[in-house]
Amino acid sequence: MLVNGRIDSDNYGKETLFSSEEELGLVEHAENSARLGYGYSNTSMQRFAGELAYKLGKRPSDEPLSNCWLYSFLKRWYDRPRSPPPNSIALTKEKAHAVTSPRSATTTLIAFANAAGACIPPYFVFKGKRYNEELLEGATPGARATMSDSGWSTTYVFKDYLENHFLKYAARTDENQPILLLLDGHTTHTTPELTRWARSKNLHLFCLPAHSYHLLQPLDVAVFGPFKRYYYSECASFMKENIGKAVTMYDMARIACKASLKAMSPWNIVLVSMKLALNKHAISDVQLMPCEAFRDETPVLKCRAIQSRKHAVDAYLERKLTVNAICSCLYNCQKKKPPPSIKKHDPSGKEITSDEFLEDMEMYASQKENLPPSSDMARKSESRHPWPLT
Repeated sequence: MLVNGRIDSDNYGKETLFSSEEELGLVEHAENSARLGYGYSNTSMQRFAGELAYKLGKRPSDEPLSNCWLYSFLKRWYDRPRSPPPNSIALTKEKAHAVTSPRSATTTLIAFANAAGACIPPYFVFKGKRYNEELLEGATPGARATMSDSGWSTTYVFKDYLENHFLKYAARTDENQPILLLLDGHTTHTTPELTRWARSKNLHLFCLPAHSYHLLQPLDVAVFGPFKRYYYSECASFMKENIGKAVTMYDMARIACKASLKAMSPWNIVLVSMKLALNKHAISDVQLMPCEAFRDETPVLKCRAIQSRKHAVDAYLERKLTVNAICSCLYNCQKKKPPPSIKKHDPSGKEITSDEFLEDMEMYASQKENLPPSSDMARKSESRHPWPLT
């Protein structure tokens, strides 16, 4: 700043948001937090400084400060704090440490959303036997929880979710209005009992093609990735506010609901739904090629055929049918009796609640009950019960 035609060394440049004493206190706080293992990242420092400026009456809102302020702040105090990997502000000559929460029991979060951007409150599955209302303390209004032995979803848990939580928030005029649910092929979604119940409630369960959920499932594409980042960020903020305390199952619902409100934004859900539904070229053949490693015995040859377009694909399929016919002929000529086996129903790309798929599930269940024990199981039973010595 020019003062009587000269540069004032004590007030050079634009006036800063905080005074020198306030910035010094901010620097010392960041350094001490880094020594304790709860260092501030660039984003968390911007958020903390914005809240501090609001409390001091320097800003009308508590929104995070800009990147320009952060870089100017670090430049003014270049000899004190720095931002080394993983972007944790610490002393220049000291190594940054980080205190993390130990891995606890598995907890499952079930989420549903429609193409209009509306979503259903979170549904948690905690590991344990007895439910405690303190598990949902601080959660989003309408959130619900249940218990399971492993913390994973089961057929009983999924049915409870649909019956007591999903239908409660599903917006339909009457019970006869059909609802289409897009699901993955988890075994908890493909049982005859659940299918019969869903048909009675006019719920149509459709399973997306296998190994393609990361491309076709809207929540996987645009919600679950940001949700994980928001969740880890909220965990770090929680541990800074409660130094010395680890994140337990009693804190998960509170933290996960905050992350869910940010990730399950209607705009993100609508955009990705429109992209997948209206644009048939949204997913290219190259993106689907990794799925062929699980669908075909010779995925490399199939990928080459797909890249060469239709005539090569037809030639590949014809050659594959010929090879299968030759193998079948050799097998029959050797007069070997095929081992007893049953073919399990494949829900990939099918409507689970259709009559055909329900018949396949019931047939598989009946054949599985009548299937004799395998030779390996017989040998194991004989080893467990040896013949008596004579």
